[in-house]
Amino acid sequence: GAIRGSPDGVSERGSEVPSTSEGTRFWSDLRVTVGADLVDFLKVEEAMLDGVADTTTRLELYVVVGCVVALTLAMVVHLLFFTSGGNRLLGYGRYAVIQINVYPVKGMGPQRCASWAFDDLGFEYDRRFAVVCEGRVVTQRECPKLASLRPRVDVRRGELLVDGFLKVGLTDQQGDPYRVVGDSGSLVVDCGDAAAIWLSRELQRDENRDDDVPLERASSRDAPAPLKEYRLVRVIDDDGRGSGALQNTSPLTVACAGSLKKVPTSMDRFRPNLVVATSRPFVEDYWAALKLRDVKLRVNGPCRRCVVTTNPQARELDADGRRRPGQREEPLRSLAHRQCFALNVAFYDNATAAGTKVHLGDYLTVTKFKQTSWITERKKKFQATPPRN
Repeated sequence: GAIRGSPDGVSERGSEVPSTSEGTRFWSDLRVTVGADLVDFLKVEEAMLDGVADTTTRLELYVVVGCVVALTLAMVVHLLFFTSGGNRLLGYGRYAVIQINVYPVKGMGPQRCASWAFDDLGFEYDRRFAVVCEGRVVTQRECPKLASLRPRVDVRRGELLVDGFLKVGLTDQQGDPYRVVGDSGSLVVDCGDAAAIWLSRELQRDENRDDDVPLERASSRDAPAPLKEYRLVRVIDDDGRGSGALQNTSPLTVACAGSLKKVPTSMDRFRPNLVVATSRPFVEDYWAALKLRDVKLRVNGPCRRCVVTTNPQARELDADGRRRPGQREEPLRSLAHRQCFALNVAFYDNATAAGTKVHLGDYLTVTKFKQTSWITERKKKFQATPPRN
């Protein structure tokens, strides 16, 4: 209604006031307006809250997706760089040489080298000498004590020394060449009687034997037991002009340090020429071709292991030269599922390899990988072979 004292409907301030019907419509419109604004305000607040929720959800989604991508990348990197399959895919494989071993006398201990040269047969002076008894080459299978003797080649003086006592020339020869039984009937020459006397006594030394009894009296009644005669021989080629070698399968044997983690024994048991540093076991199962310095090498396959590997080597014997307890079953027990350890390796070109010198720290590079491991192929071949009647 109108303000009192203003019959004409005009306020003291001169502002017009709507009539009763008009005032009702004004307040109704005002409520409608205020309500709409309030609804709009509430909608804006709801939208803001929904935006905050959407942002939080989006951030959580980004975190989850990021974690999945990171894990996927980590798995890809691991598969490519830290597995044999990845190495084959990338063509990658480079391993440092951490041990060089030469075995001048077959069956005896190794000569550790900081560097050594190749010739056309493998490492120079590797397995160029042997011990013979009754015309047959003696190995650790027949005489385990061979492992306790340590030969050393002095190239400058042209001498072979065994345990610092026996000394023979690298070209010494007594008598005519002859062929030994076994080892493909290799042609050999004898290294002399002095070497035979020393070897015969050293290989049959026993606390119950009188070692002062001369060799020529060993079969008499004064001797406790007859001594066998072990003779040192040098291997020559079939023409009788150059040197030969008594390698069983291939000129070189390459072993991986990482594979020894699965075999609780000494690397000396496997008698490798080269040991390379690897972090994972049995990565060598997929190697097909190698390169060492400028020498290209062909992998002929894994090296099958026999009972000789159960013989303790020089560093595994006790003070009396006897086997320590618990060494009889290894490494054959741990290798029962594969029966192989290390690789047999040969030269692609023997003439190119001759004269190349290998040093500790050189890198052995894998230039070709196999799609199927050597062990798998060997098992399939064995299963396909019909049993013998």
